[in-house]
Amino acid sequence: MSVRAQLAADLVEGLPDTYRVIPYPTRDPGQVSKPTVMAYQTTLTRQTVGPIATARWEAGVQVWVLVTDSQDSTTEDALETALWEVLAVLDPLRYLAVSTITRTHFQDRLPAYQIVGTVTAGPETTDTPED
Repeated sequence: MSVRAQLAADLVEGLPDTYRVIPYPTRDPGQVSKPTVMAYQTTLTRQTVGPIATARWEAGVQVWVLVTDSQDSTTEDALETALWEVLAVLDPLRYLAVSTITRTHFQDRLPAYQIVGTVTAGPETTDTPED
């Protein structure tokens, strides 16, 4: 299973059914009528030990947490609640290291948190993150 697929599967399994998980990048997530989470791989960098390249890779991943925009404090409440629910799923994943979380707007229109992290993977795990 790929890094992206494993991350999406873990989010689907761990989040309530009231969430929608999109396992790929998209500029248009469609109508966001419930908390929506996008998860995907952004980079792949070979790890090295000194001057020697290893068979291990570091995959950069992004997870976006989106909510509908109602232009009031209930939007912020819903976004913060969704963020903490997503983090409750991500934190126990031993294969994922979250590095930054940024409050932003997705495509300049939807309130969002962007979560950036890394996953170490390699051929011995058949591209499946270590658990």
